[in-house]
Amino acid sequence: MYGKKKSQPQEWESTGGRRGYIFVSLHHSLLYSAAYKDLSPRARMLYAYMKAKGWKGENKSPNIFPDIPYVREKDRSLLFTFTGSDALATGLYTANYAKPFKQDKDDLVSHGFIDDAAPNITRGNGKAKVFKFSARWEKWPTESP
Repeated sequence: MYGKKKSQPQEWESTGGRRGYIFVSLHHSLLYSAAYKDLSPRARMLYAYMKAKGWKGENKSPNIFPDIPYVREKDRSLLFTFTGSDALATGLYTANYAKPFKQDKDDLVSHGFIDDAAPNITRGNGKAKVFKFSARWEKWPTESP
């Protein structure tokens, strides 16, 4: 049986190690889409950080979001959280990050890159908002929320 050989990053792409092999895939059609071009540079980078967090495997457990029972099993891998602490860790935001971070998230939603996965669930007490990756950007601006 032949397995698919995993590609190794070039030395200029990664510092190596286990975490060094996590990468973010941004396809040509997304990068050159009208929706992506319309985003601010900071919102574009925020999307890349969200993809890195969302796809690195920490959200793959079927029980990671037990309070969102209506999400289909096949869609659970699209779910992720991204908190204010995550935003600060990116270096995109300073201590007064709340307003620009919210604006960038709202822009990603309005341009169709992410959706609120649980709009009817009030999250509080330190619980992070749950998002879902979306393909609505392909039809932006004709299908903006």
